[in-house]
Amino acid sequence: MNNAQEQRVLLTSWVLVERDPEADENLWVSHFLELDIISQGRTPQHAMQMLVEAVALAVTDDLNEGLDPAARGRAPQEQFDKMLKVVNEGKQIKLSDVANDSDFVLATQLTFAFDFVAHEVNQPIPTDRMPSFVSQDACAA
Repeated sequence: MNNAQEQRVLLTSWVLVERDPEADENLWVSHFLELDIISQGRTPQHAMQMLVEAVALAVTDDLNEGLDPAARGRAPQEQFDKMLKVVNEGKQIKLSDVANDSDFVLATQLTFAFDFVAHEVNQPIPTDRMPSFVSQDACAA
């Protein structure tokens, strides 16, 4: 008996992107606050690309294991406080306009749509099907 059912999981979260002050080289850190997933890259744009990949892989793994991605937990409150400060006091800027040597803290939102088929027996989501996502302009402070 096949109890397959198509499902869509939507995840939206604030993301912080900032230079790593402890890194010897020019390194940017990106943080998906709702799931407390962190990645990094050589530029703000690269850090966002790496975060998209990290979130996609983590959530896909969770869904394949029958787990709720939200059970991962959220980032510490200090990160949400930092995000609110950037949104309230910062100015709107396109991520593509941020220079690599900037000292901005960026706040933006990412939305992912994961389409998958839930089975009575877990079957993996094909790895060649990456979720779709939407990124908005960022605020910088």
